[in-house]
Amino acid sequence: AATVEARMIRRRPVKKLDGEAPAGSVGTTATTAAPTAPHWLYQPLLPLLPLLAVRLVAGITSPIPDCDEVFNYWEQTHYLLFGTGLQTWEYSPTFAIRSYAYCALHAAIAFAASLLTADRIVIFYTVRCALGAASALCELTFVRRVAHAAGSEVGWLTYALLLTSAGMFHASVAFLPSSFAMLLLTCAWSAWIGPSAMPATAPPAARPDYASAIWCVAAGFYLGWPFVIVTAAPLALDAIFSFGLLRCIRVGLLATACLVLPSAAIDSYMYGRGAVAFFNIMLYNASPKEGAGAQLYGTEPWHYYLHNLALNYNAALPAALLAPPILLVRALMPPAAGRVDATAGGVLPPWRLLLLLSGLYLWLGFFSCIPHKEERFMFPVYPLLPLAAALSISTVTRAFSSVLRLRSAARHVLLVAIVAVCAAVSSMRAAGQVAYYSAPLTLYAELGPAMASGALPSTARVCVGNEWYRFPSSFFLPRGASLAFIKDGFEGQLPAHFSAPWPEGSRAAHSYFNGMNREEPSRYVPLESCHALIDLLPIPGADDEQERRRLHRGWRPLKTARFLDAARSPGWSRAMYVPKLSAARNAYTEYALLIRA
Repeated sequence: AATVEARMIRRRPVKKLDGEAPAGSVGTTATTAAPTAPHWLYQPLLPLLPLLAVRLVAGITSPIPDCDEVFNYWEQTHYLLFGTGLQTWEYSPTFAIRSYAYCALHAAIAFAASLLTADRIVIFYTVRCALGAASALCELTFVRRVAHAAGSEVGWLTYALLLTSAGMFHASVAFLPSSFAMLLLTCAWSAWIGPSAMPATAPPAARPDYASAIWCVAAGFYLGWPFVIVTAAPLALDAIFSFGLLRCIRVGLLATACLVLPSAAIDSYMYGRGAVAFFNIMLYNASPKEGAGAQLYGTEPWHYYLHNLALNYNAALPAALLAPPILLVRALMPPAAGRVDATAGGVLPPWRLLLLLSGLYLWLGFFSCIPHKEERFMFPVYPLLPLAAALSISTVTRAFSSVLRLRSAARHVLLVAIVAVCAAVSSMRAAGQVAYYSAPLTLYAELGPAMASGALPSTARVCVGNEWYRFPSSFFLPRGASLAFIKDGFEGQLPAHFSAPWPEGSRAAHSYFNGMNREEPSRYVPLESCHALIDLLPIPGADDEQERRRLHRGWRPLKTARFLDAARSPGWSRAMYVPKLSAARNAYTEYALLIRA
């Protein structure tokens, strides 16, 4: 099959990347022909710097919309680093469905940052920026391989859509196993596509690095999120047939031994008993006990992900969904002079690109069928969506250009216009998330100055009620301060403070943890014991206005920050920030740091 494919590639006229060696020059050196300057995607810094800049901005400004990120990962990292933090039931030795090994990887970055600064908020943002930088490097490698495999045009379109995606703006810096899996899958796809050598030395056909791809998928499976196997299944089948079953098993067993043994050792040490977290979480989701299961934390309709992806990718989503039939038609077209080439300049035939993209559609279909849905569940396939959209856009515009006899310059203007529209809408989406929901990060950062000024005591108890899920982590609590919960309407299970530094605290099995999201009254403290309260100020006309006023009696705002009132704002204007229009249409309230009056 590989020989037939190579023959097809040799027969097919291929448009070269700038600087690529001419057809038939495999093995030639730079001295046999004077290569032109490489395509800008292969420049060392030109494509990296914009990606890096956007990811660092995201690390500094992006809010944390998911409390799971804080309480299951940031808190455990704080605990590993400083010996204090909040523990969820998932980290109880009774359940042990989360891995300390995954948190330890990030704690190593935080520890390195702590050697340079004692400011825990700076440490927090350093970790986020490190995640963003890692994402930028993985994305650039992926784009370069795409450019080699599918052509420079598809490469730069994928790059532009990744760079400006509102979804990637958030996912790239999220401290979540799904984001970690996204990075490793991106590396796996890059390895499967083949080398990203400079065009002047690139081989005529991509040679998949199956061993590296298997290692990356294994790392995502064991250390990140086990469900990555769903999107990696098509590549696994290809590896079995092309790389060989025995070699796949050999590499897989080696990767398993090198990854599972250390992570299981770390988890077993922290839990005080034998624990393999990735196996426990799969068992929990596959066969939950009666009254337990992920559906306890909310369910959504089947089209939830389509709606969410439309918000984060706008026009790129329908283009991505149309990629399979477009590539299928391209693959079935008989060889003919002058046909439209979907992968002009690339070396992979359409059917292999379709095999790569099939992981996106398997993932979307699989998770759309599961009742419990979260935005973060789509993170692992975020890089594939821009690639699918780029293939569709490139193919369709080539077809229209051929039919309408458009000049090349006119077609490129059209491509730039499409990307500009997607970029503008995505930028407004990302800007809206930052402008509307950054108040918690702003307010918790004010606790340190408040304690330094004497407005709060050195051992302040900071309390939260209904806004508990927007707590940005203990990295924002000054030394001596602690977080506490007051009873304020929420009826589910809240985290509890670790009872002691690790490993004693992580090994203690407490009866007050349960896997059924059942409220535990012992979590609450009386409001009278609080020194500070972080809450939304009463909203005139809201259902809970009087309740909030009673709760805030005897308190006064020390600091406030504007926060979107989503219930009273139109859907389109709260979904993105439109200059002038959003300010005129949206309703706002105040997020407040309250102290005793």
